[in-house]
Amino acid sequence: MVGGDFPVQGRLRRVRAVAEREGDARRPSAAVIGGVKQAVLAVHDIQGRVAASFQAQGLMSTLGAQLASVADGEVQIAMPFAERLCQQHGYVHAGAIASIVDSACGYAALTRAPPDCNVVTAEFKINFLRPAIGERFLAIGRVQSSGKLLAVCTGEVRAYSGTDLKVVAIIQATVANVRS
Repeated sequence: MVGGDFPVQGRLRRVRAVAEREGDARRPSAAVIGGVKQAVLAVHDIQGRVAASFQAQGLMSTLGAQLASVADGEVQIAMPFAERLCQQHGYVHAGAIASIVDSACGYAALTRAPPDCNVVTAEFKINFLRPAIGERFLAIGRVQSSGKLLAVCTGEVRAYSGTDLKVVAIIQATVANVRS
């Protein structure tokens, strides 16, 4: 489900506007994003493609994670605090944090992947900056570069306590396009 406590990014609105100008939101269209002309799926197709894949992931359901935002080259995944996700010191386990940010990067890469491809993580490097303490967490994955075979993504996980936020982890990931 796309929505929740986190706003949809401005790029999503720009992609939607281009799709509407092109006249058919169901077919691929050309858009200018960040000054670079790229082939992108219409916003509804991108959201549907990511949402369908996300719903098929059992781990995201187990973690209580939800899609918060889907845009061209950026995906946000929200996860509430739950004691069952904590390690022995009461912090959210690194595995849960790594899972949501890995998925955010993977889905960000999927928004740029060819229509006949799925994606898998080839590798990632994550740094945990501080203990994962918060009421809710937001993983943000962004595509930095994408090509025919690979996408390089960066991401972060933010912990929210009331109005306070702290970045608890950062990641760099390489995601491979795999023909369906």
